[in-house]
Amino acid sequence: MSSPARCPRGRRAGPSLGRIVEDGPTEAIVRAPLHPCSRALVAAVPTPHPDQPYDPLPVKRGAPDARNPPSGCRFRDRCPHAHARCAAEEPAERMVDGRRIFCHLFDG
Repeated sequence: MSSPARCPRGRRAGPSLGRIVEDGPTEAIVRAPLHPCSRALVAAVPTPHPDQPYDPLPVKRGAPDARNPPSGCRFRDRCPHAHARCAAEEPAERMVDGRRIFCHLFDG
């Protein structure tokens, strides 16, 4: 899984196989990630407090070949929320809470 990329001006962009899936202020994405890929990345970081539960999101291991990415959403093969539309078409950009999100979960 790709790690989030630091962007200028306190922004963070979460990539998946070379495509941005969420872009917004770093603080907002780390505190409340919206895209399933961003959620998985943030959840994968263990808490520094041993008395707090560590509950990473269930994401399938492995990644598709970046030289031959899957159709539709690049994260769909590992996303716990993927459905048929995710394979059929690439998600369009949506603005949600001041962030750019590329995910069919945020349509409409």
